[in-house]
Amino acid sequence: MASPEARMGALVLKKTKLGEADVIVHLMAEDGSAVRAVAKGARKPKNANSATLELFNQVQVTIIPGRSLGIAKDARLMERADGLRADPARFAAASVVAEAADAAIQPDLPADRLFAMTCAAISCASDAPEDALPLLVAAYAFKQTALLGMRPSFSSCAICGERVEERGGQVRFSFADGGAVCRACAVATETASADTRAVSLSDALVRSTFADIVRIQPQSAAWDAAELAHSWLRHHLGARMRSFASFKAICGCSHVQAGV
Repeated sequence: MASPEARMGALVLKKTKLGEADVIVHLMAEDGSAVRAVAKGARKPKNANSATLELFNQVQVTIIPGRSLGIAKDARLMERADGLRADPARFAAASVVAEAADAAIQPDLPADRLFAMTCAAISCASDAPEDALPLLVAAYAFKQTALLGMRPSFSSCAICGERVEERGGQVRFSFADGGAVCRACAVATETASADTRAVSLSDALVRSTFADIVRIQPQSAAWDAAELAHSWLRHHLGARMRSFASFKAICGCSHVQAGV
């Protein structure tokens, strides 16, 4: 017997066109699980769901089970993200958060606290100074994977636990082994060179709230930390993270030119 329809709170992470008027919506349910559903007629301007099921909105929606995809109906807006969609840099930052979330979650597999954390990151992106956006993106990447059991190690060797020492402003970083590694362990594993300031900054970001992060003064290592987080996500989620390239193209170059 088919499962009954379910009313749930959800965050809109992604939309894909289907046919002439329908949309497949990728949602994160309040329990942190993934929900994929078809919103019938959502591309028609007068459709009741066309404005409600916009990217980054928090909604209440009814999902009717189907063979492969459910049907989304009766969506009610709980929190709108108009400010993000009106600003290219903030929209791009929120898109990185949403893509990372969509790549990590699975149907019928709850992830405690992930919904609240993702909503908080997207909400902070709408008000964050532009120079704080790479910090916000990096923080979400590391916090998300930590919540899912893949917490990176930044100050102690991810392999032996010894303190990591820098050399020429660089430390060795192993994505496969879980973070920074000491010189002895680096010999026996595949590592990349990471800027010491970016590693230290990433450690601080994981320990900070999103509200605190958007108040941090501009950091010269912000984009290095964001790049480190991007590589971390690609390795551990297997995601292409196309949104990161757009994010960097929109606001990364201006930061480099300004010397931030």
